Amino acid sequence: MLFTYKCEEGHETERLRTYDNREFATTCKTCFRDAYHVQEFSTKSQSFGFADRRWDMREKKRMGVNHV
Repeated sequence: MLFTYKCEEGHETERLRTYDNREFATTCKTCFRDAYHVQEFSTKSQSFGFADRRWDMREKKRMGVNHV
C-alpha cells in the first residue's frame, strides 16, 4: 500500500509499505530526516462511484434479490 510520511520540515514522502509496517519511520527524500506516517482522512463526500452502488443496492432490495 502507498502511505504518506511527513518530516519535521514539512516535506511529504510517499512509500510503499505493508499495512503492518506503516507506523515505522522512514527517511525524508528531501532533507534525509526521519519522516513519520501521516493519518489521512477524506473530508469529501463518498466516492463518485458510491452513488451508483447505492442505487444498485436499493434496486436489488426492491426486487427481492439478496445482496452482499
